[in-house]
Amino acid sequence: MKSIKRLFGMLAVLAAVIFMDACKAEKGDVGPAGPAGPTGTPGATGATGATGATGTTGTANVSYSDWVNVTFVGSGNSYIVNVAAPKLTQDILDKGDVHVYWKIGTSIYYLPYSQTLGSIAYTIFQIFTVGNIRLTASYAISSSTAIRYVIIPGGVAGGRKAAIDYKNYDEVKTYYGLKD
Repeated sequence: MKSIKRLFGMLAVLAAVIFMDACKAEKGDVGPAGPAGPTGTPGATGATGATGATGTTGTANVSYSDWVNVTFVGSGNSYIVNVAAPKLTQDILDKGDVHVYWKIGTSIYYLPYSQTLGSIAYTIFQIFTVGNIRLTASYAISSSTAIRYVIIPGGVAGGRKAAIDYKNYDEVKTYYGLKD
């Protein structure tokens, strides 16, 4: 009796499989394209609007120097160099921003620079005046040194608050499109 029930169970499963397979539809050919629909209504038209207000100054007004070779002069723990910066105006000093980069070989550092080795602090800092940047170092600087400055006028959108790290020269170079 058990074997008959088992045989009927298997036959029922086989019949269900055959039935399901027979119900699959075959894919036919693609039918012809229907007629084109009517042309839609054109978008709204109207008179040209008034000219908008002039936008804020962009990064095109950012200026920068070439890499300038500098020679510090002095003795003891005071060495200075003056770098002419003709675009450094009183307006820039009042409203803009100036960033200075120091290059030794292939390494570039953001100024002011400070490093302590043992008990000796090595520093370079800058003082800005109209048309001039004075660098002061606490130690003798190698003659294979160059600096570059970047001047950002007060009207440059995001100038002082740009979403970049000014200490990262590569980021500044990319953001402002500086050419080496």
